[in-house]
Amino acid sequence: MKETKTIKQVTTQDGYDKWAVSYDFEDNPLVVLEEPIFKSMLGDVSGKSVLELGCGTGRHSHHIFNKGARLTAVDFSDEMLLVARQKMAEGVQFVRHDIHKPWPFETDSFDLVVSSLVLEHVKFLMPFFGEAKRVSKKGARILFTTMHPAMFLRDKQAHYYDANENIEFRFESYDHQISDFINAAINVELTLNEVNEYMPNESTFEKSPKSRKFINWPMLLTLDLTNN
Repeated sequence: MKETKTIKQVTTQDGYDKWAVSYDFEDNPLVVLEEPIFKSMLGDVSGKSVLELGCGTGRHSHHIFNKGARLTAVDFSDEMLLVARQKMAEGVQFVRHDIHKPWPFETDSFDLVVSSLVLEHVKFLMPFFGEAKRVSKKGARILFTTMHPAMFLRDKQAHYYDANENIEFRFESYDHQISDFINAAINVELTLNEVNEYMPNESTFEKSPKSRKFINWPMLLTLDLTNN
């Protein structure tokens, strides 16, 4: 008889610290779906100053930097940043900071602000969107990807499973609705260019067998904004 796993709630920081070593090697359907979509959203970043919020293990940082950007990458998990720094010995400015607090960057500093699979961990959206507007230059794009709110209906959120202890560590997450994201952008006077929703597809299924559990189910939400 299979032993019932224990579910334990932990802080976002503690959760990602635990997950850091294995994060890049797990079958994570959301990451597999999101990665090519995020890259297609970026466009040409050569020569641009880019701020990446919640860089994690640097899975996007490496791509952004190799495309010629001047990259500042932020996270508050020491263990995630350790993995990210090991991938890129030099060239990227890594900053340890809690993005719930005012960001340590000058106003009008960046040509592009990006955040990948972070918004579900942000308790108060308006301050976050407001800081993105403040640190970005006029005309700068702001690109966010996040777990689709519908995933909460499947009792899914960011988590790390410790097979040795049979414990699922669930991280602090907030079930914001699509309207919450849109209203936060509008209220800080960002221009909303596009909002898109994505389900897993055949390409996702090939790379992530686990993703078949979510066939015809929205997993990813993206927002394309401009600081006008």
